[in-house]
Amino acid sequence: MKIVAYCALHYGKPYLAYAIRSVIDAVSEFHVLYSDKPSHGYASIYTCPDTEDELHQIAWDAAGTKLRWHKDTWQQENQQRNSISNYAPDADVVLVVDSDEVWRPETLELLSEGYETYTSYITIPLFHFYHNFSHAMIRDIAQPPRILFPKAPKGGSLGTSLKRAISHFGYCQPVEYLRYKLSCHGHSHELRFTPDEYVAMYLDRNRWTDVHPVGHQWEVAEKILPLDFMPAFMKEHPYFGMEYVE
Repeated sequence: MKIVAYCALHYGKPYLAYAIRSVIDAVSEFHVLYSDKPSHGYASIYTCPDTEDELHQIAWDAAGTKLRWHKDTWQQENQQRNSISNYAPDADVVLVVDSDEVWRPETLELLSEGYETYTSYITIPLFHFYHNFSHAMIRDIAQPPRILFPKAPKGGSLGTSLKRAISHFGYCQPVEYLRYKLSCHGHSHELRFTPDEYVAMYLDRNRWTDVHPVGHQWEVAEKILPLDFMPAFMKEHPYFGMEYVE
């Protein structure tokens, strides 16, 4: 069975190496689908904080000879993501690995449970870290597709529980990344705050509620023990133990 992973990439230096590291031993190839412009349908007035050369070096250091780097200019996010079918047409399993999502061992256990025989994809919830590694939104039941079975004989999807959740660090980044992300976000039409409003809120060190830029229901950042919600190797990340990531 051939298992590959892909990352639809435009920016993501803070966590890219850790995202790749979290799955690299489980895959035979790691594909980066890189665009030097946003593909979510929204142009940004801000400068992207990362260059292709910087991101390529990080990906190479993390993935080594498993890295497959593809550059194109996609007009829509789904075009960028769906292009993996052209680059890995023989894959039996495809892991969707965003640059700010680190897979936990509990998530990877899904690969050994034979789901490819009866479903087209698995949706997986996220633990959203906020401001540091000791606070996170851990009750969001929304589940994006993260394991695909392109050769599955039957359609349909399968969800899983929060105990399988992926660690998501999209709201635990320097403010230049938060501002840029929200300025060209795929859910820009749903955002409850402007990029500058969200950054101002993020910089308020006493605010831990109403912090998700889109969702209302699961927006409380709770105090947690970091290693209960992320892989142990995240202790090596420079933000581990940092009081505020700004």
